[in-house]
Amino acid sequence: KSHTVAVPYLGGVAIVFVFVVVVISLSFTQYPDEDQTELLTILLLAVGLSFVGLVDDLRKLSPFWRIGTEIVAATIVWSLGVGVTVTAVGIVDFSLTVLWIVGITNAFNLLDNMDGLSAGLAAISGLTIFALAATNKQFLVAGLAIGFVGCVGGFLRHNFYPARIYMGDGGALFVGFMISYLGMKLRFDNDRVISALVPVSACSLAVFDTTIVTVSRLVKRRSPFQGGQDHVSHRLVRIGLPMPVAVSTIYAAAVGIG
Repeated sequence: KSHTVAVPYLGGVAIVFVFVVVVISLSFTQYPDEDQTELLTILLLAVGLSFVGLVDDLRKLSPFWRIGTEIVAATIVWSLGVGVTVTAVGIVDFSLTVLWIVGITNAFNLLDNMDGLSAGLAAISGLTIFALAATNKQFLVAGLAIGFVGCVGGFLRHNFYPARIYMGDGGALFVGFMISYLGMKLRFDNDRVISALVPVSACSLAVFDTTIVTVSRLVKRRSPFQGGQDHVSHRLVRIGLPMPVAVSTIYAAAVGIG
């Protein structure tokens, strides 16, 4: 961390609380006769991951605890019939589903390294998913996505440089998990390849940042789970860009890809 004054870490609690309360309230009032099992299970898993992140904010947990809970969450998501379906080979698609959920969840957690970066990219990815889902007439996915963007956007007002509050791991794990789930819900005319590539493209900057950090740390024989200032955002600052300009540059690239 590079900030020199104390900044509260409970912004993630606000995001989680508002999103969960509003989604549950509207789902039971607008669709009272629908089967809510999948939605409630996803929200429960997201809140569970948020709780693990909050504990990590208060007292540092081993990265293996976080990854373990993420693998369990991914397995439960797969059991709901939601997941990657690229190969039609069960064990392969299951493995890809776990890799996607764990990878994206941690990617947005790792991106929370500079004021406004993770929340801003989450909002842009969410808007991309919203536009695609609405165009594809997946209106429930679109509704969840735009509600998610609203919560993250409200937080971003207070998180952009100079940040007055951080989301902490309690928010970042929730944000990453929800993005991974919404991405998997996109479907395009039974085209498995397109359905797989679109969410990867929507989250490509998060994937790129996590990949470059992991590779560079392994090359230097450091643990990928150890914190450091070797992210894309830090590299842009080191070449001379002010922090808000570096973050805005990453935003612009994400908007272009979206």
